Amino acid sequence: NYPKERIRFIVSDCQPAMLISQGDFCNELKLKLSQPNEFSPVILDLNREQAFVTQQSNENLTAKAAPDEVLYIVYTSGSTGEPKGVLIEQRGVINMAYAQIDELGIHSQDHILQFARFTFDAFFWETLGAWLAGAQLCLISKEIKLIGNDLVRALKTASISIATLTPSVVE
Repeated sequence: NYPKERIRFIVSDCQPAMLISQGDFCNELKLKLSQPNEFSPVILDLNREQAFVTQQSNENLTAKAAPDEVLYIVYTSGSTGEPKGVLIEQRGVINMAYAQIDELGIHSQDHILQFARFTFDAFFWETLGAWLAGAQLCLISKEIKLIGNDLVRALKTASISIATLTPSVVE
């Protein structure tokens, strides 16, 4: 949903080898990135490549990442008006997830709401926190997330025990 100028800036700034998307999102991404003489990564459409993906081995990968390797880059809004990429290392994300597990007392019986967009750091603690603690990660439709009574019903239906919500959602 980012404006094409922001997407172009981020892609040009971090120069990924590949972008992974699917269907209409993939087409929209191609349109937003289409500009001559600009860095242009491969765009993989998961819908079109499904047959290739299903033919891959189910065995664990042998590659291992070191703690100081970058897991992802988060782009801030930028106090100067221009987004700034911040490199987030593997160790920081894992330490954060374990700290949240410890602080919140997360265990295998918990149902954790995956609420944050994947472009925010909270996405990683919600996701990895659930997986590392053996808890259940619960996804709720995007349409429900920001609607008061529907959100409350969804939280009850999914037996959510842990949720990280923004102040505007819980007003």
